[in-house]
Amino acid sequence: MSTTPDQLTVLLEELGSQAKVASWVSFNSEALAWTVGFEDDAAVLLEWDEELERVMVFTPLGRPPEHRLVTVYRAVLAYNALWRENAGARIVMADTEGELALMFELSVRTLTLERLQLVLESVRHVARTWARYVLDAEDVHEALPPGSPPSLRV
Repeated sequence: MSTTPDQLTVLLEELGSQAKVASWVSFNSEALAWTVGFEDDAAVLLEWDEELERVMVFTPLGRPPEHRLVTVYRAVLAYNALWRENAGARIVMADTEGELALMFELSVRTLTLERLQLVLESVRHVARTWARYVLDAEDVHEALPPGSPPSLRV
């Protein structure tokens, strides 16, 4: 069984002990994954990849309604084509039922608490905007104007 780096464990413990960004942090030792929860009930999963010494950051976006599948998938493909401008973030299909998720790879070599907080805030902002778009929220045109998807900044 692989182990997580001590630095990452300490950072996530520090993150969980302060209310500045996260409301709670839980750890699943079998999956080597943390779930970071926020006041708005949003959650971000961080899963350790020992082989590549990185953390996969994952947050669900929802399942697009049938009548918007093509529109949403086109927007997702356009966003994924801009991966360099989006710090490597991409949107993936998380299951065979069509659930979409925002994914981002985070190196732990130079990770600090401040950078982790910045990443989580940025992921939450981008995910919140995309989730409104995917789910066809009433303010969808304000949420994701054509040609200007939100960018992950880290």
